[in-house]
Amino acid sequence: MGTVRRADDNGTAGDVGRDAPVPAASSADETVPPRIARIVVVVPAHDERDRIAACVDSVIASAQFTGLPVTVRVILDACTDDTAAKVPAGGGEVGVVKRIVDHRNVGAARAAGVDPLDLRADVWLAHTDADTVVAPDWLAAQLAHADAGADAVVGSIGVAEWEQRPGGLRALFERLYDDAPGHHHIHGANLGVRGSAYGWVGGFRALAESEDVDLVERLVASGARVERVADCRVVTSARVSRRTGGGMSGYLDELAAREVAAGDSARSGASAPAGETALEPHRPT
Repeated sequence: MGTVRRADDNGTAGDVGRDAPVPAASSADETVPPRIARIVVVVPAHDERDRIAACVDSVIASAQFTGLPVTVRVILDACTDDTAAKVPAGGGEVGVVKRIVDHRNVGAARAAGVDPLDLRADVWLAHTDADTVVAPDWLAAQLAHADAGADAVVGSIGVAEWEQRPGGLRALFERLYDDAPGHHHIHGANLGVRGSAYGWVGGFRALAESEDVDLVERLVASGARVERVADCRVVTSARVSRRTGGGMSGYLDELAAREVAAGDSARSGASAPAGETALEPHRPT
């Protein structure tokens, strides 16, 4: 996955190699995890000059409700625009770090935001996306679940910027999307993991998509306590341009295509193609 060029909180540069020593991570089945003492928020970004400021500003605002030291790490992956210049600065108990990588891979970029010293039971690793705005209580809500014993928190999402999509798609999405506790969704834009549990399963893999699903599935298999919640709120983009072959944008593309196909079949009197007689709810992605 290469070497990460790091700009630390004090502005000095250093290298974090993949072979850096990793402290021992305790098993994810510990019954009484310690209270969280520090939070790290990882935001991968590729050419997000128009959205990164709103994202990081919202994370900074959310961090101020936790009462804990928070580090926001923006992972600038193969950016060709001035995304780096648009990243807001932190202040007080909230530090903002920019790391430049050339992975061109969202899984590797997310992994580049986690350090060996973060793999502790009292460190919380929150993850979101550069086209996403988090609620003021986003981190506080994750923290409450963590301090109640959760090893991972899997949140649901809201969607904005529907102007780029067909007129009926928003209503269809909102009808199908399960936005309630116990939901089946997995979004990298709204995910939190205890540092020890993250280290125990090996962290994010270098996958071009579904890296979030892969991580959560391994956490569940490890016996980690994974909470699927609806009180950690974020809003992400419905934009048409897709950075991977899947994800939320890919799901919306598929939903729009199936809606058109269903409409064409109804108008022609023909039977809908197999599997398209009823649009399915959003599946983990």
